[in-house]
Amino acid sequence: MPAMRRSPAGLAVDAQNFLNVTEVAEGIAAAAADRAVFEARQQRAVANEALQRANGRTDPIWSLGPRYIGTGDAALVAGMTLPFGNRTLNRATVDRARAEARQVEAEAAVADFERRQQIILAAELVNEAAHEVEAICDKVVPMAERTLAEVRVGYNRGGFTFLDVATAASALHDARVRMLRAATRHHDAKAMLDRLTGRFAPLVQDAQ
Repeated sequence: MPAMRRSPAGLAVDAQNFLNVTEVAEGIAAAAADRAVFEARQQRAVANEALQRANGRTDPIWSLGPRYIGTGDAALVAGMTLPFGNRTLNRATVDRARAEARQVEAEAAVADFERRQQIILAAELVNEAAHEVEAICDKVVPMAERTLAEVRVGYNRGGFTFLDVATAASALHDARVRMLRAATRHHDAKAMLDRLTGRFAPLVQDAQ
Protein backbone atom coordinates (compact mmCIF):
# COMPACT_ATOMS: atom_id res chain seq x y z
CA MET A 1 0.00 0.00 0.00
CA PRO A 2 1.65 3.30 -1.04
CA ALA A 3 2.18 5.94 1.60
CA MET A 4 -0.38 8.74 1.66
CA ARG A 5 0.84 12.21 0.77
CA ARG A 6 -0.89 15.04 2.54
CA SER A 7 -1.05 18.62 1.40
CA PRO A 8 0.45 21.28 3.68
CA ALA A 9 -2.68 23.37 3.16
CA GLY A 10 -4.59 23.71 6.38
CA LEU A 11 -1.71 22.35 8.44
CA ALA A 12 -1.74 23.86 11.93
CA VAL A 13 1.15 23.85 14.39
CA ASP A 14 0.32 23.86 18.08
CA ALA A 15 2.45 26.63 19.59
CA GLN A 16 1.05 26.28 23.10
CA ASN A 17 3.36 23.36 23.90
CA PHE A 18 6.45 24.98 22.42
CA LEU A 19 7.77 25.88 25.86
CA ASN A 20 7.00 22.45 27.30
CA VAL A 21 10.53 21.08 27.40
CA THR A 22 11.55 17.71 28.81
CA GLU A 23 14.88 16.15 29.59
CA VAL A 24 16.06 12.83 28.23
CA ALA A 25 17.74 9.96 30.01
CA GLU A 26 21.25 8.76 29.34
CA GLY A 27 22.20 5.54 27.58
CA ILE A 28 19.80 5.85 24.64
CA ALA A 29 20.34 3.20 21.99
CA ALA A 30 21.04 4.05 18.36
CA ALA A 31 18.54 3.45 15.60
CA ALA A 32 18.41 -0.15 14.44
CA ALA A 33 18.15 0.91 10.80
CA ASP A 34 21.58 2.58 10.85
CA ARG A 35 23.20 -0.55 12.25
CA ALA A 36 21.27 -2.82 9.85
CA VAL A 37 23.06 -1.25 6.87
CA PHE A 38 26.47 -2.30 8.18
CA GLU A 39 25.17 -5.69 9.27
CA ALA A 40 24.00 -6.32 5.71
CA ARG A 41 27.40 -5.27 4.35
CA GLN A 42 29.15 -7.54 6.85
CA GLN A 43 26.97 -10.52 5.92
CA ARG A 44 27.69 -9.89 2.24
CA ALA A 45 31.44 -9.69 2.89
CA VAL A 46 31.43 -12.91 4.90
CA ALA A 47 29.41 -14.67 2.19
CA ASN A 48 31.83 -13.44 -0.48
CA GLU A 49 34.81 -14.79 1.47
CA ALA A 50 33.09 -18.17 1.84
CA LEU A 51 32.35 -18.18 -1.90
CA GLN A 52 35.96 -17.48 -2.79
CA ARG A 53 37.11 -20.28 -0.51
CA ALA A 54 34.66 -22.64 -2.17
CA ASN A 55 35.89 -21.66 -5.61
CA GLY A 56 39.40 -22.66 -4.59
CA ARG A 57 38.45 -26.25 -4.02
CA THR A 58 38.74 -28.58 -7.05
CA ASP A 59 36.47 -31.62 -7.07
CA PRO A 60 37.45 -34.70 -9.09
CA ILE A 61 35.35 -35.66 -12.09
CA TRP A 62 34.58 -39.38 -12.46
CA SER A 63 33.68 -41.06 -15.71
CA LEU A 64 32.47 -44.58 -16.43
CA GLY A 65 31.42 -46.12 -19.71
CA PRO A 66 31.91 -48.91 -22.28
CA ARG A 67 34.78 -48.95 -24.73
CA TYR A 68 34.66 -50.88 -27.96
CA ILE A 69 37.77 -52.40 -29.44
CA GLY A 70 38.39 -52.95 -33.16
CA THR A 71 38.27 -56.73 -32.71
CA GLY A 72 34.64 -56.50 -31.69
CA ASP A 73 35.30 -56.84 -28.00
CA ALA A 74 33.96 -54.36 -25.43
CA ALA A 75 35.40 -53.22 -22.14
CA LEU A 76 34.23 -51.12 -19.20
CA VAL A 77 36.51 -48.15 -18.67
CA ALA A 78 36.55 -45.90 -15.60
CA GLY A 79 38.41 -42.64 -15.35
CA MET A 80 39.00 -39.71 -13.04
CA THR A 81 39.91 -36.12 -13.93
CA LEU A 82 41.31 -33.77 -11.30
CA PRO A 83 41.32 -30.17 -12.52
CA PHE A 84 44.15 -27.94 -11.36
CA GLY A 85 43.21 -24.43 -10.35
CA ASN A 86 45.37 -21.40 -9.97
CA ARG A 87 46.04 -21.61 -6.23
CA THR A 88 48.01 -18.37 -6.15
CA LEU A 89 45.21 -16.43 -7.81
CA ASN A 90 42.58 -18.04 -5.59
CA ARG A 91 44.59 -17.31 -2.45
CA ALA A 92 44.82 -13.67 -3.47
CA THR A 93 41.09 -13.55 -4.11
CA VAL A 94 40.35 -15.03 -0.68
CA ASP A 95 42.74 -12.59 0.97
CA ARG A 96 41.06 -9.68 -0.77
CA ALA A 97 37.62 -10.88 0.33
CA ARG A 98 38.87 -11.27 3.92
CA ALA A 99 40.35 -7.76 3.82
CA GLU A 100 37.07 -6.34 2.56
CA ALA A 101 35.23 -8.07 5.41
CA ARG A 102 37.64 -6.58 7.95
CA GLN A 103 37.28 -3.16 6.37
CA VAL A 104 33.49 -3.33 6.68
CA GLU A 105 33.85 -4.43 10.30
CA ALA A 106 36.19 -1.51 11.02
CA GLU A 107 33.86 0.95 9.31
CA ALA A 108 30.95 -0.41 11.36
CA ALA A 109 32.90 0.05 14.59
CA VAL A 110 33.80 3.64 13.65
CA ALA A 111 30.20 4.39 12.67
CA ASP A 112 28.92 2.94 15.96
CA PHE A 113 31.36 5.10 17.92
CA GLU A 114 30.46 8.26 15.99
CA ARG A 115 26.74 7.53 16.35
CA ARG A 116 27.08 7.07 20.12
CA GLN A 117 28.98 10.35 20.33
CA GLN A 118 26.28 12.10 18.30
CA ILE A 119 23.59 10.69 20.57
CA ILE A 120 25.44 11.80 23.69
CA LEU A 121 25.93 15.29 22.25
CA ALA A 122 22.31 15.59 21.14
CA ALA A 123 21.08 14.46 24.57
CA GLU A 124 23.34 17.01 26.25
CA LEU A 125 22.00 19.77 24.01
CA VAL A 126 18.42 18.72 24.75
CA ASN A 127 18.96 18.79 28.50
CA GLU A 128 21.06 21.96 28.46
CA ALA A 129 18.46 23.87 26.46
CA ALA A 130 15.68 22.50 28.67
CA HIS A 131 17.47 23.80 31.78
CA GLU A 132 17.92 27.20 30.16
CA VAL A 133 14.26 27.45 29.16
CA GLU A 134 13.11 26.49 32.63
CA ALA A 135 15.49 28.93 34.30
CA ILE A 136 14.46 31.84 32.09
CA CYS A 137 10.78 30.97 32.34
CA ASP A 138 10.80 30.53 36.12
CA LYS A 139 13.21 33.29 37.16
CA VAL A 140 14.35 35.74 34.48
CA VAL A 141 11.02 36.48 32.78
CA PRO A 142 9.00 36.88 36.01
CA MET A 143 11.69 39.20 37.40
CA ALA A 144 11.73 41.27 34.20
CA GLU A 145 7.92 41.46 34.26
CA ARG A 146 7.92 42.69 37.87
CA THR A 147 10.62 45.21 37.08
CA LEU A 148 8.66 46.58 34.13
CA ALA A 149 5.48 46.78 36.21
CA GLU A 150 7.28 48.64 38.99
CA VAL A 151 8.95 51.04 36.57
CA ARG A 152 5.61 51.80 34.93
CA VAL A 153 4.08 52.54 38.32
CA GLY A 154 7.01 54.78 39.16
CA TYR A 155 6.76 56.46 35.75
CA ASN A 156 3.08 57.26 36.33
CA ARG A 157 4.06 58.83 39.63
CA GLY A 158 6.86 60.80 38.06
CA GLY A 159 9.70 58.84 39.61
CA PHE A 160 11.04 57.32 36.36
CA THR A 161 11.59 58.58 32.85
CA PHE A 162 10.26 57.12 29.62
CA LEU A 163 13.77 55.82 28.92
CA ASP A 164 13.57 53.77 32.13
CA VAL A 165 10.30 52.23 30.95
CA ALA A 166 11.74 51.49 27.50
CA THR A 167 14.84 49.90 29.06
CA ALA A 168 12.74 47.66 31.32
CA ALA A 169 10.50 46.66 28.39
CA SER A 170 13.56 45.89 26.26
CA ALA A 171 14.99 43.70 29.03
CA LEU A 172 11.73 41.73 29.19
CA HIS A 173 11.68 41.37 25.41
CA ASP A 174 15.28 40.14 25.37
CA ALA A 175 14.51 37.58 28.08
CA ARG A 176 11.55 36.21 26.12
CA VAL A 177 13.59 36.08 22.91
CA ARG A 178 16.34 34.21 24.71
CA MET A 179 13.76 31.79 26.09
CA LEU A 180 12.32 31.12 22.63
CA ARG A 181 15.76 30.60 21.14
CA ALA A 182 16.63 28.12 23.88
CA ALA A 183 13.34 26.30 23.24
CA THR A 184 14.18 26.21 19.52
CA ARG A 185 17.58 24.67 20.25
CA HIS A 186 15.88 22.17 22.53
CA HIS A 187 13.41 21.01 19.88
CA ASP A 188 16.05 20.94 17.14
CA ALA A 189 18.34 18.79 19.30
CA LYS A 190 15.42 16.56 20.23
CA ALA A 191 14.52 16.09 16.57
CA MET A 192 18.13 15.11 15.86
CA LEU A 193 18.06 12.72 18.80
CA ASP A 194 14.82 11.17 17.55
CA ARG A 195 16.42 10.57 14.16
CA LEU A 196 19.57 9.02 15.64
CA THR A 197 17.58 6.72 17.92
CA GLY A 198 14.84 5.88 15.41
CA ARG A 199 12.12 6.92 17.83
CA PHE A 200 9.43 7.28 15.16
CA ALA A 201 10.55 4.39 12.96
CA PRO A 202 7.57 2.21 14.04
CA LEU A 203 5.17 4.98 12.98
CA VAL A 204 6.78 5.16 9.53
CA GLN A 205 6.52 1.38 9.13
CA ASP A 206 2.86 1.43 10.14
CA ALA A 207 2.13 4.19 7.62
CA GLN A 208 3.59 2.22 4.69
